[in-house]
Amino acid sequence: MSHHRIEDCIRNCEQVGKQLREICNWVDDQRARYTLTEAVRHVEECIHECNEAILAQRLSPGYGGQEPPRLYYQ
Repeated sequence: MSHHRIEDCIRNCEQVGKQLREICNWVDDQRARYTLTEAVRHVEECIHECNEAILAQRLSPGYGGQEPPRLYYQ
C-alpha cells in the first residue's frame, strides 16, 4: 500500500476519533461513554499501526531516497 493511501487512512481515522470524542463529551450514560471511549482507543491503535506501516515502508530497501512520509499521531 502506498504511503499516500496510508496517510489518507490516518486522516480519516483522526476525523473519526475526533467525532467519537466529541460525542463522548455529551453522552450521560456511563456504559455508552465507556463504549465510545473504547472505540476511540481502537481508532488510536489503528493510527499507531498505520504509522508503523509508514515507518516500515520508509526503512525498507529500495524506498527510492524520496522524502520520508510524515508520521501522524494525535
